[in-house]
Amino acid sequence: MVNDDKSKIEKSILDALKHYPYGLTISEMARVLKINRVTLSKYLDVLREKGLIDYRAVGRAKVWFLNEDITILEAIFGDKRLPKLLRVNDQGFYEIGDVRFMILPSEIIQDLYLIFGRKLGLNSIRDFGKKLGVHIANTYKLYSGVEKLYKEETLEYLIDFIEKLGFGKISEKYIDMKLTEVIVTFECTLEEEELDNLKETIRELREKPKCYFLEGLFEGLLSGLFNIDIESKETKCRLRGDSYSEFIIRPRR
Repeated sequence: MVNDDKSKIEKSILDALKHYPYGLTISEMARVLKINRVTLSKYLDVLREKGLIDYRAVGRAKVWFLNEDITILEAIFGDKRLPKLLRVNDQGFYEIGDVRFMILPSEIIQDLYLIFGRKLGLNSIRDFGKKLGVHIANTYKLYSGVEKLYKEETLEYLIDFIEKLGFGKISEKYIDMKLTEVIVTFECTLEEEELDNLKETIRELREKPKCYFLEGLFEGLLSGLFNIDIESKETKCRLRGDSYSEFIIRPRR
């Protein structure tokens, strides 16, 4: 009988977390399940030892989530490396819970420039990056709610997500929420590494060498988050001889 009660409580915890993709604190879970916090704490520790759930620290609180149902929010806010979050679904696609990922070779950046850049101009690559940024922003908003958007900490996590996706190594971030202005500095970017031997080809297109894809990605991410027209400019770029790359993102004037 005691074991049956334990199983019911464990199942109720797992069922509750399935309905809250961002996760629940122990206080929130106690209200949802109508179980006191002391009892919950014991069961949460047991389920964590079984590997079924885990938590991330948010200030002093612990936000509990299902290990088997990691969403785009855990990919953004979690401290695990992205490859550890990827799983293969029944159709053979890589997924992070609700989001399907394509694992592509870095050389695809060169192909974008040599094929689309030559045919449609380099701004087409920028547009492609912008669309990806908008998709990331919209997926995040779908799960988190608008009230979570206007926090500096949230914006920092989303910018770091670009690094998690492998687009570069960020060295500094400056965020002014009042002005909706962001400055991001990279030690290096994937685009620069892949395009270093294509600089002459880019010059043939009579367009200034820079990280068009990443520039568009930032523009789409912040435009999608804040629902305003954001402009992103790469003011320094290693492809032009600078020692680092810098992006300034602010409302279009």
